[in-house]
Amino acid sequence: MLAGMGKVVIMGLAFGAAAANPLNFREYQQDFTLTFADEAAAKAAQVAVCPLYGNAKVALSARWDDTNPAGHANTLSVMKRHGLKGTFFYNSVSKTGAVAFAKEAQKAGCTIGLHTDTHPQLGGCHANKIFAEYLLNRIRIEDAVNAPAVAQVVPYGYHSCLNRDYPGDLSRTLQAVGVIATPEFSPDFGKKIGYPEHALAESFLLQSGDREPEPDRLAKCWQKVKTSPLFPGDVPALTAAVHSWHTPEGLKALDALFSEMDKQPDAWKCNQNEYGSYRYEYHFCNLQVKRDGRRLLCSVTRICPEELGAEVPLCFSVKGAVPVQAGGATLQDALVLLPHAAGRKLPSVYALAGPDGASPRFPGMKALLRRNASGAVSLALENGGKSDCSDVDVTFYLPPAYETMTCRMERRLLAAGAKAQIPIPAGKRSGDPRFRYGEQLWAARIDFTRDGVRNRLYAVFADADLPLRLTDAARTFLLPRENYDWEKLSKVGTVLNLPDAKLFEHWDEGAAPGYLSLFFPRPEEKIPMACFVEIAAPTDRPLTLKTNAERLFVNGEEIKLERERATVAAPQAHNRVVMLFRHSRYRQNFLILKGEECRYLVPEEWE
Repeated sequence: MLAGMGKVVIMGLAFGAAAANPLNFREYQQDFTLTFADEAAAKAAQVAVCPLYGNAKVALSARWDDTNPAGHANTLSVMKRHGLKGTFFYNSVSKTGAVAFAKEAQKAGCTIGLHTDTHPQLGGCHANKIFAEYLLNRIRIEDAVNAPAVAQVVPYGYHSCLNRDYPGDLSRTLQAVGVIATPEFSPDFGKKIGYPEHALAESFLLQSGDREPEPDRLAKCWQKVKTSPLFPGDVPALTAAVHSWHTPEGLKALDALFSEMDKQPDAWKCNQNEYGSYRYEYHFCNLQVKRDGRRLLCSVTRICPEELGAEVPLCFSVKGAVPVQAGGATLQDALVLLPHAAGRKLPSVYALAGPDGASPRFPGMKALLRRNASGAVSLALENGGKSDCSDVDVTFYLPPAYETMTCRMERRLLAAGAKAQIPIPAGKRSGDPRFRYGEQLWAARIDFTRDGVRNRLYAVFADADLPLRLTDAARTFLLPRENYDWEKLSKVGTVLNLPDAKLFEHWDEGAAPGYLSLFFPRPEEKIPMACFVEIAAPTDRPLTLKTNAERLFVNGEEIKLERERATVAAPQAHNRVVMLFRHSRYRQNFLILKGEECRYLVPEEWE
């Protein structure tokens, strides 16, 4: 059985409410004492958490995107000469040399971060796809490189787009996955996507050139730092970036940039895990101080390192008096350093369970997620080993349809030979139809101690409710001309007779329900295109459409577009919609339906 002290307590991550520790990471309490020369000195002393480790004024780091072992190795060699650490953001761990390079980077104090699993254009992806991209990316990285991943950068950078749900979907995903650091192109990325205030450690990027030296770009980066009100208060970090494609001259420019960064006074060189973990604790730890004669009794509620992805000591400044002794902490010059408690450490071994729930890294241990006969998803745990598993912390990750996407179960014991069945407390599920699309991913993270070693085992489960999306159902054509009879062609049942027109293949498997990703290699041609789609809709209410097409036809009539919106006052049970537009590279084309009852159809003759 799964035994523990007291009742099971579930800590969930919902969205929209402000809170101390807004990502609901696990916390624990740690005490230390400071002794002063006399009672008067203790009375005058003021203890505060430092904004950065070592009471530094600025954090220095580096960001390098994509799985590029050869290029990263060149970049890392320059970093080593300057003692600079950073994070390499992987979108794959299966590429030749990826794991070997990660180990070399870790020896130099660097970490591997999240860059999604397949590097898609996230703005055109549905919510389930965005969630799976980041969660699988984290799980696969940790399994491959045996270290935590809690920092991320968005593939292709973050850009606003016509998908109005994108910022919120991205924010909810990153919060649920546990991201706390992001050196994005904009130092207010968190604000743009609605992240909880202070929950995301951000940076100013310094770009010397991805290939050849780009002195003008770098000058603009420095100017942005000098003129921004965010530096160094809200965003006290400078991060070299972005790609490891440097030519020999580019590496020289990178070396010069690192020399300039070295001139920053009172700097802390760190990777993004360390920077994010320290800033999160700085903002959300809770320090209580009581005076007892010439001693200060200090108690701090802080975040568990297994949530933070790094073991960085908290630093405290003491003003008004100088302590002569510390108990449970270390005095270093004018600072007090508080390492994490002995029983609070990062896992030493990471693994992803196979389809049978087992992993060769943990003999006898099994973790299996599955849906039972009643439809609920639960976790089956089995400890077939000879030693107990203690301090078992279970974290559940739920699909975006659920209001609470992350749930945590408190510590307990799984004795040797014991089994446990743990239902996922799924909570409230949204009825929004867009969450029906795409494979829905569930996962469990099991952190446990066995034979004195802290471990982490992941289990994943995916099920699908797959109504057709626009990209599945639509038929799009490249047109040799534009003077077709669109009124006729937009009537249900009319054969799509388009002489000399070429059928265009949609390529984005993760596209949002109403999104077409129409990539074409020669945008300068502005080729006319027509998109046909058929829709089943209720007939007792108007049908609202949104598209950035130039012209729109529905059921034999042209419908006027106003600010990319159109209303079909009397829709039929079966409707045909035709969108006309001129193609351009990366153009985003939408058809958004209002109402859960609507669905896309594919007529038999289109198959």
